[in-house]
Amino acid sequence: MKNPASLFVTLNGDIFIYDTLEDKTVQKWEANTNSFITVMYVESPCSALFVDNNYTLYCSMSAINKVVKRWLNDSNLTSIITVAGTGSKGSALNELSNPQEIFVDVNFDLYVADSNNNRVQLFLSGESNGIIVAGSNSPNPTIDLNFPSGIVLDAEKNLFIVDS
Repeated sequence: MKNPASLFVTLNGDIFIYDTLEDKTVQKWEANTNSFITVMYVESPCSALFVDNNYTLYCSMSAINKVVKRWLNDSNLTSIITVAGTGSKGSALNELSNPQEIFVDVNFDLYVADSNNNRVQLFLSGESNGIIVAGSNSPNPTIDLNFPSGIVLDAEKNLFIVDS
């Protein structure tokens, strides 16, 4: 690794890393072998990574306004599916603007810190339209956000947000 930009550590100690100097790849460092393997090719840098309970790797691509995923047990490294955003910058419920941190819960629902839209969106599993769960345009606004960049959801579904 020369210039790691984002990472995710699994419970078994595997580390997934996007390196800005490696040619648009996500690498996995395997704890049991002490070696790196390429696990995903991406079209744009990953602002954030997440691995869910189904061993699916997610990459938030802020430069092209979308989140993609790849099932890691699939041998085809290019079998990537867009799960949020259209690839065009926007504020509609199916669009993102500079997505940053992501979180996937046990129901495989995706939370996205949609930074330039000053909101956190929830994309229910299989849905292309998000639900605004935090920010001034949410159905029950409780907080105004200004460029949220980090999110974590705890076991009780409390959402913690890093906001500038």
